[in-house]
Amino acid sequence: WSAAESLAVDLLADPGLAEDEAAQAFLCLASAQAARGALRAALATFERAEEVARGAAAPIIHQDIARRCRLMLAIVSGGVIPAPADAWAHDSSTATLITRGLRAAFARDRAGAQRLLNVVRARSRRELAWQGAGPVLLAARIEALAGHWEEAARMLQPVASQSVEMGEVHYPAGMSAVQWFLADAFEKLGHPDSAAVYLELIASGPVAFYQKSQLRRGITVPFAHRRLVLLYARMGRIEDAKRHWQIFSETVRTPDPELQPLIAEARAALMGALGMSRSATR
Repeated sequence: WSAAESLAVDLLADPGLAEDEAAQAFLCLASAQAARGALRAALATFERAEEVARGAAAPIIHQDIARRCRLMLAIVSGGVIPAPADAWAHDSSTATLITRGLRAAFARDRAGAQRLLNVVRARSRRELAWQGAGPVLLAARIEALAGHWEEAARMLQPVASQSVEMGEVHYPAGMSAVQWFLADAFEKLGHPDSAAVYLELIASGPVAFYQKSQLRRGITVPFAHRRLVLLYARMGRIEDAKRHWQIFSETVRTPDPELQPLIAEARAALMGALGMSRSATR
C-alpha cells in the first residue's frame, strides 16, 4: 500500500497527465490512504477523483467508482465517515441509479431503494449485464432492511463465491462489497463461521486482477481483518484472531482519531479471548 500511494503521488505530479489517468490515479491514492486508516484523507481524495472524472473520456465509470468507494468508507467505519449526500439525481445512468439505491439502503430508506431498483430492472438486458452484481447486491440489501436475512444470503452467496463478477461488466459492484454484506447476513443469522469464510476471501483470498474492483480493496481489506479478529475471538479461535490483529494493526498504521474506538474494540475482544483461554487452561 505504501508503494501504491507513493506511485500515485508521483504520477499526479506530472503536469501532462490526462484527466482520465488522473482520475484513476486519485482513486488508487485514495484506496492506499484508506488502507493505512486515513479515511478522512481518502474521502477527500475520492471526492477529488469524482471531480476530475467529470472531464474525463469515460466520466461515469470513474465517477461511479468514487461514489461507491465513498459509501464503502461509511460502511466499514460504522458511520464514522458520513455517507455521501444523494446529489446525483440529475444522472439517470443505470450505474448511478444503483449507487443511489445502495446509498438509500445504507440510510435505511427501504422505499427509496426499492423505487430505484424498480427503475433499474426496467432497463435493457444488455445494460443490466454491464452492472455485474450491482442489481443483486441492491436487491439483497433491500431484503435485509425488511429483516429477510436468509433471503439476502441466498441471493448473494452464488455471486460471492466467484473470484470475479462474470460477463462484460462495466460497472462492477465489487466482490469485496458483495462478500462484506454476505458476511453481515451470516452474522445476523448466527453463523459466524460462514461469515468468516467470506471475510477471509476479502482479507486474504485469491484476487483476480480486475482494475475497477481492485480500487476498493484498500477500504475493505484492513477492516475485514478487524472483523475477523472480533469473529475469531468470539469463536475461541485465538491464533486466528491474533494473526488478523497483527495484520490489521500493521496495515492501519496512521488511523484517524475517530477510528480509535473500532481499534480498541478489536483489541479488547482479542485480550478478552486470551484471558478466557488462560483461565480455562489453569
